[in-house]
Amino acid sequence: MSRDQLSIEVHVAKPIAQTAILIACVALLLYILGIQYLPYRGESQLVVTLALLVSLTAVLLTIMGRDLLHRVRSLVNEDEEVRFLAFHDTLSGLANRTFFEAQFKVQLRKARWASSPFALVLFDLNRFKAVNDTHGHQSGDFVLKAVAERLQNILRNTDVVARLGGDEFGIILPGTSNEVAISIVVSKVIGALEAPIMLPNTCVVDIGAAIGIVVCGTDDTPPEDLMHQADMAVYEAKGQGRSCYAFAPTLHSRPVEPSARSRKASLLPI
Repeated sequence: MSRDQLSIEVHVAKPIAQTAILIACVALLLYILGIQYLPYRGESQLVVTLALLVSLTAVLLTIMGRDLLHRVRSLVNEDEEVRFLAFHDTLSGLANRTFFEAQFKVQLRKARWASSPFALVLFDLNRFKAVNDTHGHQSGDFVLKAVAERLQNILRNTDVVARLGGDEFGIILPGTSNEVAISIVVSKVIGALEAPIMLPNTCVVDIGAAIGIVVCGTDDTPPEDLMHQADMAVYEAKGQGRSCYAFAPTLHSRPVEPSARSRKASLLPI
């Protein structure tokens, strides 16, 4: 149950239920009064009738409360869906550029305040255009979904991964600023992306990525400049060939030894 739905239960459902119970108790007391303690039949019948009317009011209130609760829940669910679509990529299910850039700025402020740098990782997919041109955009969409799933499987829950647009992706690694630790994570990303992807048409494609990295939060560099540095590192990695990553601003390129599988042709029909 989400926080908004829990708030509904507390502020809408609970008061309605309490009121209905109170009215039912009043009806029960009136009924007992009418049956047990009133000596005259006319008075007794009047009070019993009143008790039945109060009971009916409690029932109607309960029904109306359930209907109101259902409508409010529907509105909350719609609002949550709108918010999800506003900050997520509908194809891959990952965060979108808007959410990523907002989280990047938040993380940058935290890093500077707590003196805890982190890594910003940007990358483009290799040979993605060839997949679209050869197999069509549906196959390209299938590849993007497969990439998103692999990234989510290898990254931590605290990491932020997003599809920034087209075949561009970004990752924020909070609390990770050591070059060795970053290299381990990036090597896992490259290894996951190099694994062949079988398309629905039974063809296998090899993708891979060129990755740019910048350690953020060590100075007052604006977020836009840090993103630009990471982009430049991506271009540097691309210039070194497939399966490379580069750190900014020194841009020391690091090739990753491709596996035997990744050395196969990019398009292998089965």
